[in-house]
Amino acid sequence: MTGSATASEHAANYGEHRTSTDWLTVTLLFVAGVGAAMHFAKIPAALPQISAEFDLPPIAGGLAVSLVAVVGMVLGVAAGTLVDAWGRRRLLIFALVVGALTSAVIPLLRTTGLFLGMRFVEGLSHLVIVVAAPSLMGVLAKPSDRTVVMTLWGSFFAVGFALTDAIAPTLLDSWGWASLFWAHAALLMATAVLIGPRLNRLARRQTLEPPPMTTDLPRLLGNLVADHGILYRNLAINLAAIGFGLHCLLFNAYLTYVRQVLLDEGALHGGEVGPWMSLLALLSIASTILIGGALLRMGISPFRTLVVCFAAEAVAGAALFTGMFGPSSLLAASIALFMFDGCVQGATFATIPLVASDRMAALTHGAFAQTGNIGSFLGPPVFAAAAVAGGWPAGAIPTVIVCVAGIACTMLAARLVGGRVAPVTMASPR
Repeated sequence: MTGSATASEHAANYGEHRTSTDWLTVTLLFVAGVGAAMHFAKIPAALPQISAEFDLPPIAGGLAVSLVAVVGMVLGVAAGTLVDAWGRRRLLIFALVVGALTSAVIPLLRTTGLFLGMRFVEGLSHLVIVVAAPSLMGVLAKPSDRTVVMTLWGSFFAVGFALTDAIAPTLLDSWGWASLFWAHAALLMATAVLIGPRLNRLARRQTLEPPPMTTDLPRLLGNLVADHGILYRNLAINLAAIGFGLHCLLFNAYLTYVRQVLLDEGALHGGEVGPWMSLLALLSIASTILIGGALLRMGISPFRTLVVCFAAEAVAGAALFTGMFGPSSLLAASIALFMFDGCVQGATFATIPLVASDRMAALTHGAFAQTGNIGSFLGPPVFAAAAVAGGWPAGAIPTVIVCVAGIACTMLAARLVGGRVAPVTMASPR
């Protein structure tokens, strides 16, 4: 790795002179993302036991699941401003520690109000991690590895859910829901302990982030307004973020309803559904990391990957929901659907270095967090409405429409950046 560049050289891109990728630190930052994903994943797994202990009505149970997403929907871009204002490294470590303490304390609470209040705090921790961690990952990768690193980051959510699904049954059956929360707390705290000193050492050798701007509240609010204006005027970043939101709309709907489609159409029975859905999740992760990474290593633009995979996802989704190729094809269609969707997930994150400089990274990841949470929030009700109106075959309609919209956003974004396949190197507009 080279030493620090001059101020003019790294005005926008702090890692463009790196000659190697710091894979250890990148991996630790990825683990931080997995911990952030578990803020979501641990509640569905433990909800029956939590609902029984707190006597949660169904609405409160649903709020416990969705509250983290609501925080991201409202404060996504604001988190990007805050992370840059107070420092990406500093707030990442703070968010990891706060997330660990919150997860450790929640099982000790005895009222629904306090439980939901702590879930809001967990939402803030989650949001800061998913903005700060990938912003730092990109800086620690050499330019030719940046799209690959962002593809790896694109799998953090699925990996977090897969890890939770793997450990939750044993923990819940043996020690109750508190043990799952304490395991999550241990992961977050261990990550903070390992990554904090390492980032501090690296920061003495290379610029990792913009200099913290201000802790003054009036100036911070002014920066918040200005940053929203800067971000929303950057059409390429907005199109990439919208494409990610469209992916999240579909992915959350698939996780919610594909199992029921396979059951209702007789493709699976009873106890077969859980293992099959776990397999689909693993195939999605493998597709994100292995297939998506291999395509990038071959020099194929993530924009091209997105267009092809959105189109293939539309066909697979239509085949699954309509059963157009017969009941025997449904399992194959579900495999294809999750694999192409996994490629979409990785490729959307791989576009970030192509549409945004390092200076804009935190804001861009904030925009992705915002659109991703909006998409995740909208996906299940959109598909539920389609199913109510026309049965499971009607699920093909939102699938195809959303995929076509994703293709349109991708093609326009690619046109705006000129089909770029290397990270942005121009000075940031900020």
